[in-house]
Amino acid sequence: MKNENLWTETKYEWHKGALRGSRNREHLARSSRISADAAAEYIQGQVDIICGDLADLGCGTVPLYEVYKARADTITCIDWGESKHDLQYADILCDLNEAIPIGDESFDTVVLTDVLEHIGNPANLISEISRMLRPGGTLLATVPFVYPLHEQPYDFTRFTRYGLEKILTETGFSEIQITNIGEPARVVLDIFAKGLDVAPRPFDQLVYLPVAIAQTLNATGISNLINTKFGDVMPQAYGVQAVKTRR
Repeated sequence: MKNENLWTETKYEWHKGALRGSRNREHLARSSRISADAAAEYIQGQVDIICGDLADLGCGTVPLYEVYKARADTITCIDWGESKHDLQYADILCDLNEAIPIGDESFDTVVLTDVLEHIGNPANLISEISRMLRPGGTLLATVPFVYPLHEQPYDFTRFTRYGLEKILTETGFSEIQITNIGEPARVVLDIFAKGLDVAPRPFDQLVYLPVAIAQTLNATGISNLINTKFGDVMPQAYGVQAVKTRR
């Protein structure tokens, strides 16, 4: 990872031992705290699968560096040269729609968070990830489902869990686990918050109300209960674990 010594927290931060969305408005919009907190909770729960040589695809500002730095032997950051994000940490710049200039079976872990929706040819990227992973290596990904368009015009796809399973199975993955991130209540609160965040002053300050409600639902365990009952109907996003089929 280039410029590792310059890295600072951006989208995510640690608070009382837990990963959460940043509370710094320069790094994360107030209205995005709901979705970022939900994703952070999922990602923190998957850290045990991270090991060995790791590639972070679509790395941007490498917001998860603090999560995986102690668990990975090496870190290779890869992104698109035309990205709107700061690319000072990227080791390799390439178009993720095309062949990635990395040798076969180079990595034990590939991280792909909130990237697949921006890829015009997602099946090709997943196939490339499979090629780059060693047998038994793991893909850790997050993919939005009910979420507004972002980074236009480079926002192409929303996958269902069935679409994800299909593309992963067809590209050499097994032991596929797909987890709902953010239940319908948080989906509604997230949409409400995003609307309020662009409202005229002083009404924009009301954005903290749906954010606070979402945090309360999560802290009391109500979010998990709702997710268990209704999460399959309308999740905010999916978390993905998939293992490259062993020989």
